[in-house]
Amino acid sequence: MKVFKYIFLLFIIIIIGGSLYIATIDDEFDFKATLITNIPQEVAFTEVNNLENWKKWNPLQTEDPTIQFSLPEKTIGKNASISWNSEKFGTGNITTLETLPYNSITQEITYKALASNPTQDMYWIFEEKKEKNAIKISWGIKGKLSFLEKIYLIINNENHPEKQLKPYLEKGLVNLIDKIEKEMQAYDIHIDGVTKHSGGFYIYNTTATKNTPENLSEKMSLMFPKITQYMALHNIEITGAPFTLYHKIDQANNSIIFSAGIPTSNRVITTSSDILCGYLPPQETLKLTLKGNYNNISKVWEVAQNYLNENNLKQASNGNTLEVYVNDSTKEPNPAKWVTTIYIPIQQEQPDNPSEN
Repeated sequence: MKVFKYIFLLFIIIIIGGSLYIATIDDEFDFKATLITNIPQEVAFTEVNNLENWKKWNPLQTEDPTIQFSLPEKTIGKNASISWNSEKFGTGNITTLETLPYNSITQEITYKALASNPTQDMYWIFEEKKEKNAIKISWGIKGKLSFLEKIYLIINNENHPEKQLKPYLEKGLVNLIDKIEKEMQAYDIHIDGVTKHSGGFYIYNTTATKNTPENLSEKMSLMFPKITQYMALHNIEITGAPFTLYHKIDQANNSIIFSAGIPTSNRVITTSSDILCGYLPPQETLKLTLKGNYNNISKVWEVAQNYLNENNLKQASNGNTLEVYVNDSTKEPNPAKWVTTIYIPIQQEQPDNPSEN
């Protein structure tokens, strides 16, 4: 009997000791991966908020290409969800609980490969940084392990959730940024062909600068707001998209004289020495459209020149060359969706004089 008592006592000691050891394991956890990027905050938020996009950058797919994702009808915003089935990672699902555009997303994750199918909180934070155009993206998971879940970790010799999952969060952020950056670099140039530009009145401001996309963008970022404010102050109607009118390009000195203009319906007598009203006469033009970042504009001009040469068209020296900004960073944060139309004036063919008899 004494032997059984000792065995029973030993068993009790093991249970108590094991319980004390399990109790020392942290039950609450909150860990995250962070990354600083120049991607626009709205673009990053929009990408993450659409769970259909997760299939393209999810870190689980990197290690298990056979993983299967399932999506319901709702994939964006509150109550959107995504689930997966994997031989390596088991099954699980993520549901979006709340969103605060374009700052945060709160989700719930059920990850069945981890300690008896727990449900944990997942969160995203998108923070603007002091550095120009920089944001910090944080992707985190927080939750609490039950006593049974701690036992499960010990029996199965598994690591704490942070050691298991944080590397995947870090990899996921890298994949996310890589995907968005590649998509933001996409552009398309379309030749719309010869068309008539209707012309019209416009309010404008003129300046000169070095002929580089960076200098032009910097100047435009100051000129267009100035014109817009003047038109608003004097109740001048805006009837179209802003545009740039090129006057003179000095190839030798790499300089350019141009006007930033905004269309209006009628002639206006302005009261400012540098904000004026002009008129564009109708003209025959070659029209091209760039969809994508404005820094690809030089490629558009190359395409235009080749088209002119191949079709025996000549640019009219006395015409008005225009770039019209259908949308830009003030309306659309994703550069891949910017639209710029280019109008190049062309010489009209003169009819031959009939031969005299």
